[in-house]
Amino acid sequence: MVRPTEMESQPRETWHTQLGNIDIKLPRTMHFPDDASSWRDSQWSTGVILDDRVLFTSDTRCDPDLLISLNAHYHFDVTFHDCQLFTGGVHASLDELAGLPADIKERMVLMHYSDNW
Repeated sequence: MVRPTEMESQPRETWHTQLGNIDIKLPRTMHFPDDASSWRDSQWSTGVILDDRVLFTSDTRCDPDLLISLNAHYHFDVTFHDCQLFTGGVHASLDELAGLPADIKERMVLMHYSDNW
């Protein structure tokens, strides 16, 4: 059994573990309920950082602070971000993500579209 440990000096609550040669960090995300004002007020959920190079946001609402602060800290090669095609609810919308800084959007791959897109 692998038990991640909480890290110090991170932009937000983040957990860490090593699986073989893969370094894994788990930063807290803001998922639900949709009226939560921050990741601290949301149910516990995390994204995944692989080898300090790739961010997979998992399920998260639009959280510019997550992306801006983690990119400033890690300078990711790529970010895989969930995306829905309407605004509201518990996932980031295309319109919300369009407002992110250009350098972050250039290295972002969108995923988790609705079945009827």
